[in-house]
Amino acid sequence: MCDVGQGSSLIMKVFVEDVFKEPGVPSRVESVEILTAKAGGADIVVCSILHEPELRGAAPVVIGLKSLVDKKEMRENIKGAFRKRLD
Repeated sequence: MCDVGQGSSLIMKVFVEDVFKEPGVPSRVESVEILTAKAGGADIVVCSILHEPELRGAAPVVIGLKSLVDKKEMRENIKGAFRKRLD
């Protein structure tokens, strides 16, 4: 998710797809703007830490990232969110 759903969210989409493919987790990843993300319906929202507070509650899991193009941070935060949900 990003403000408009065309720039950084497209890059994040590719990276999130890669993160889920690595362990073989099936997923459908969409690039959306903030209003669509707020409308709900997603299982997970990945966004900038700047948008995380306003998106809490839009999905069961909302992951805020410091860098939208750091696949290592993305991987760690997604794995951490899953671990937290399992505890």
